[in-house]
Amino acid sequence: MEFFFIFVFIVILIFVFGAKHNARVNEAWAQAANELHLKFEKRGSGGREMRGSRAEFSIVIGTTYQNKARWTEFNLRFNKALPVAFELNKQHFLSGISKSLLNAQDIEVGDLAFDEKAIISGKEPEEIREFLTPDRRDHLKRLFGRFDGYRITDSGIKVEDHSLITNTQDLVRAAKLLFGTARVMMDTQASSPPIPPPLPNRNLSPAEEPVAVEVIRDKPEVPEESPPVPSPFEVAEHTALEEIPLQIEEEAVVPAIVTPARFEHEVSDFACDMLDLFTMHSSHYAISTAFTKVFLNEEISSSIIPQRVEKYFLDRTFGRGPGFLLRGEICVLEDGKPISLVIAYPEEENLSELRAAIGTSHAFSGTLVKCDTFSREIFVIADHRET
Repeated sequence: MEFFFIFVFIVILIFVFGAKHNARVNEAWAQAANELHLKFEKRGSGGREMRGSRAEFSIVIGTTYQNKARWTEFNLRFNKALPVAFELNKQHFLSGISKSLLNAQDIEVGDLAFDEKAIISGKEPEEIREFLTPDRRDHLKRLFGRFDGYRITDSGIKVEDHSLITNTQDLVRAAKLLFGTARVMMDTQASSPPIPPPLPNRNLSPAEEPVAVEVIRDKPEVPEESPPVPSPFEVAEHTALEEIPLQIEEEAVVPAIVTPARFEHEVSDFACDMLDLFTMHSSHYAISTAFTKVFLNEEISSSIIPQRVEKYFLDRTFGRGPGFLLRGEICVLEDGKPISLVIAYPEEENLSELRAAIGTSHAFSGTLVKCDTFSREIFVIADHRET
């Protein structure tokens, strides 16, 4: 009889602890869904799911039983198929045997770290190699390192974590890594557009156009035209460039400051992260704590439109120089105040190239080292320049 009561007591304890653990996991998933702007739902006994959409894709994050264990699955579907049809799966220890027995296709791109992790098949190998640029491969390799299973096609991305993710920040960071990879895969600006054909000479009659084409091919003739009137922005830009001294020692005294024009551009995944950081938390302490937990010492690659560049010898954030500080806006909050980015480059960087990037899109990569919540500034130490 005593054994029976002990057994019932143990069963009750297991049930109570299981219910509490399930409640904590549901709370973590609900909080992650709120940060990712997704809808959270409970599914069956101990199951849960998040789903939603962005402008480029739809996403479903859920749990499933595999091999008598609970797994976390991420299913992302592109709203528009990729321009190149292919299928990429995880490389495993049986891949070589299956390829030899089934004569399966395996397209290699020449990147050893990438080819060791992926099996690629498709009808157009050369187009697939051209599509998998170094930037896309870098994002995919980070995806390979984070998830236990993965399958990428021209219609979507499916990844698996062979465990139940119970931490809110782990869920958010995994989802944002997947979102960033999807945006890079869908980016159509990786390949330059074709060069447009030359405009016809409107001064010639239609009958004379074939003759004019032959003359231009043998001996180009430049028509005398009045020079175009420069825009105010071009006048300001050339004036600023003419006033810049040639010697670096003099440039350190007076930093070059140019007011950039307003550009319409797509908001990057990094900009979305920083916007969420400042909008999802109500106090400076909460923002600073979230930055330290999620972003501190993280490696990032993104782009901004720089506003100015200056030389420094001693900085309270970056320490002793000499070096160059590149400043620009990441995004603008609802109250109209911007979030700024300060990038520290070593002295070996080409100052003329940094100044030429003012007012244009500037790609960078580096390590996040600080967030000043009062001045709304994010500080990055650049590790190398992207071209």
